[in-house]
Amino acid sequence: GVFGLLLLRSGFEIGIPLLVAAVIDALAPVAGTGGSLPTGYVGLLVVLGAVLVARNVFLYAAQVAATKLGQTLENELRTDLFARVLALRFRYHDENRSGKTIARSLRDMEKARHFFREVWYGYLEIGILLTVVLTVVFLTHWTYGVAMVLVFGTGISGSIFAGRRIAAMDRSVSDTYDDVTTALQENVAGARVVRAFGREPHEVQRFGGHMDRFSSRWAALERFWTGIMPGVNHLYHLSLPIVLLLGAYRIASGQGTLGDVTAVLLYVRTIHHRIRPFTRLVILGQQATASATRVFEVLDEQELIPPPARPRTLPPVAGAGEVELDDVHFGHGEGTPVLRGVSLHVPPGGSLGLLGPTGSGKSSLVQLLPRFYDPDRGVIRLDGIDLQ
Repeated sequence: GVFGLLLLRSGFEIGIPLLVAAVIDALAPVAGTGGSLPTGYVGLLVVLGAVLVARNVFLYAAQVAATKLGQTLENELRTDLFARVLALRFRYHDENRSGKTIARSLRDMEKARHFFREVWYGYLEIGILLTVVLTVVFLTHWTYGVAMVLVFGTGISGSIFAGRRIAAMDRSVSDTYDDVTTALQENVAGARVVRAFGREPHEVQRFGGHMDRFSSRWAALERFWTGIMPGVNHLYHLSLPIVLLLGAYRIASGQGTLGDVTAVLLYVRTIHHRIRPFTRLVILGQQATASATRVFEVLDEQELIPPPARPRTLPPVAGAGEVELDDVHFGHGEGTPVLRGVSLHVPPGGSLGLLGPTGSGKSSLVQLLPRFYDPDRGVIRLDGIDLQ
């Protein structure tokens, strides 16, 4: 639907310079004669007005359709991310601080949303318009087409190069922002503990260090942006004097008309108007790509509890509740295992006390029973059925 609306809108956009050229060339035979307007001249003006109105109507329809589609895709991605975060094992949350996950859910999603809202639509619009305009300009005369390809091609290449560099720099900024968010989240959640141990000065200093690193990388990104982008944008203006020079030569040699030159100038203006936000789209697109990569790292995370291929039904509740651990080994991450070769048996209705110092694995053992974690080795059975 969006693609079709953009095609129609581009068709009307291309027709406007052609109609303007026809209007100008229609006046040439009666110029300076003091006579009446040429036959059909008013009709051309009416058609031109109708095309202008139709162009704006289809532009509005395409933008509304693109916005709705983008919002739908954004909502689905946010929902998938939320569901995946809840489904991930505790092991993932142990290895990734909550501040990092929050940053990906908020800042990265906020940047990724620009792709759904405007980047893909802008790329599609510019792509269609460039293809059609260059085709028409080359048909008018190949010299105009070559001039536009050289000027706009150089500008677009510069924008793409800058966009890729900015994407890499933005990824670095996002990584340091993770540290800022993590420090903030941990200190807000643990404010009582921080104050109880008198750690306020240390935490303020640590947070300030994170902010300094974030600010310096962000400033480097802004310096690059403001240093190179104005030069890239000014390249597009060179197309106007080049077209005027080529047009003057063709008119002087009797090979072209004033209408042709006017049409090409209007096409240059159209492309320049549409391509002016291209640099911004490239930047937003590259930033969205970098942020989306971080979001999809979570969506592609495989730390999930795999369901059994053939689940078995537990026996009736009456008389049930037998728990058995057989040579269970378990450790958090790559560190020293906290459980090594644990075997025990608790009969239905029985009780068992676990005693040991902090870090000996009491809580870890209990968390294996509801499958918050799975053992690295060994088997846990409930009523004779392997939990996995």
